[in-house]
Amino acid sequence: MHRLIKQYCTLSIILCLLILSSILPLSHANVPSYQQRVQQLLATLDQPRQYKQHSAQTVTLSGTPFIFENCGYYPYHQSSSHNSGHNTLAHDIQQGIKQGLSCLSGNGPMGSLHPYHEHQALKLLKLLESPQPKTIRCVQDEIFAYAVANAPSNPQQKPKPQDKMTAGLPYPGIIIDTFRLSGSISKKHDEKTYREFYKLDPEQLHIISTGKPVQLKGMHRYQKRDALMFHEMIHWLGHEHSSVYPDLTHLYETCCFAGSDFISDHQTNRQFQAQACQILKDDELWRASKYRQMRLWRYKEYDQLKRMIRASAD
Repeated sequence: MHRLIKQYCTLSIILCLLILSSILPLSHANVPSYQQRVQQLLATLDQPRQYKQHSAQTVTLSGTPFIFENCGYYPYHQSSSHNSGHNTLAHDIQQGIKQGLSCLSGNGPMGSLHPYHEHQALKLLKLLESPQPKTIRCVQDEIFAYAVANAPSNPQQKPKPQDKMTAGLPYPGIIIDTFRLSGSISKKHDEKTYREFYKLDPEQLHIISTGKPVQLKGMHRYQKRDALMFHEMIHWLGHEHSSVYPDLTHLYETCCFAGSDFISDHQTNRQFQAQACQILKDDELWRASKYRQMRLWRYKEYDQLKRMIRASAD
């Protein structure tokens, strides 16, 4: 009797192992790879696009959790035909995600970066895949910036200037200023602001008084809008601009999108792109503690890259 029980138990274990061996490879094969997940995400943002109208100003891009508020005139505050601004914005977001995630995962023109950045790409992909609404709000000459994104709530951090600009914007969200994106200013501000902040001369003040936009020397019409969209999404992961620590948003935009939007010379941009990508490959930097990163950032003069780019701007 004991022998029969022992044989039965042995046979049961063998059967269980056989069943598991047949199930496990199959279930593993059904798990989408990183690249498959990226392609699925991009497909939801691709043409043809349909929009669910919530109000005269707010639409949801069907099949995605992206909500566009007041963006019918995107990108440069002009009057647009129905949904043309939304289509342009959806395209810029799609291209930014495609190029940015490909670059961070090591499939960009500069090859493999440090594994830390692939981890950041995966974190962003998970956020983009989630049903959590992502709000893109367009404003006209209101934020003194091209765009600004909010970050995850962190009670331990001190309030930052951009927190006031994004107050009331659900996380994750981005505010885009379509006047700034065009390199223009509008009639919204008072004369003191125009004189002291913008340094307008009498002729420019007269143009502003007529209600016409003024494009100033030094105000840039942003061209790489896909790069800007990806840059702002990186802020959703909690990364901030800094001169003391590695500035990931700036490094990612420079490395993954062929340099700076403010520099028209391709050769100069290629040099800055190569420098940014080389920093993103530095194993010593990216495996270091936060404190050591701060020291390496200055010791290796990586903190000079942004200054050099600004000095070379057109």
